[in-house]
Amino acid sequence: MKSKMKYLEEIKKEYSEIKRQLNESNNELEQIEIRKKLKATINKILKLEKKDMPLRQLNVYHRELRKIDYENNEPVKGIEIRKKTQKILRQFLKLEQIPSKYSIETLSDERTKSDKPKVYVVTHVARYDIEASIEAIKENAHILWGDVGELYRSPEILLLKALGIVPVDVEIPDEASDEELKSIKEDRHISLETVIKILKQNGNVLIFSEGAWNTTDNIVVTKLFTGAVEAAIRGEADIVPVAVDKDKNNRYYVKIGRNIDTSSM
Repeated sequence: MKSKMKYLEEIKKEYSEIKRQLNESNNELEQIEIRKKLKATINKILKLEKKDMPLRQLNVYHRELRKIDYENNEPVKGIEIRKKTQKILRQFLKLEQIPSKYSIETLSDERTKSDKPKVYVVTHVARYDIEASIEAIKENAHILWGDVGELYRSPEILLLKALGIVPVDVEIPDEASDEELKSIKEDRHISLETVIKILKQNGNVLIFSEGAWNTTDNIVVTKLFTGAVEAAIRGEADIVPVAVDKDKNNRYYVKIGRNIDTSSM
């Protein structure tokens, strides 16, 4: 019986060989099949080693998986199932409120009925604003999630995948190589295209356009990135602004604004 180390070594050799085949192939249909083999091989490596491998390498493999799905033009799976199960999944999030000692109150909801998909653009204020937003909007929305990192190793990733996330690497590692910088730049582009694909499949997305927590005392909203607007226009979706705030008692307050029609933008 092969040892785990020997088996892993063989799979990594297989990984290198498949990458060589992909780089040398000029046939589009052949490349699709090679990428599928590469995806299966990466998943084998992650199954065996993800708990122990350096975080940087873990991110590389996950970026590669996202690139494979993008280049093979794979549809985003599970959108309709997530819509049907979102009420159950929200109950799991509610259980988190008990040990974490936070609460949520929706102050207003000005959304108008629409058959169009929605891009929820949410202010980013503190640790549980994602949970507060999901509870307030009461419908499924894939979350654009920056720098998943250690969550790849956590059981929490299973709930996030069930809810629907679009991972994207944002942080630039120290002494990043040119290849690494190129990979992260590609990943940002792929995340935007994935969001648009979700919208075109009639799914919703939830984006924190500030990109980081707003911990300022007097600035209501910090600089916004424009990707959410581009995604909404290209995905033929409404933009729905969502304001979240938190008091000193760890109570989150949510206001949901009116739909913004992007069809004339």
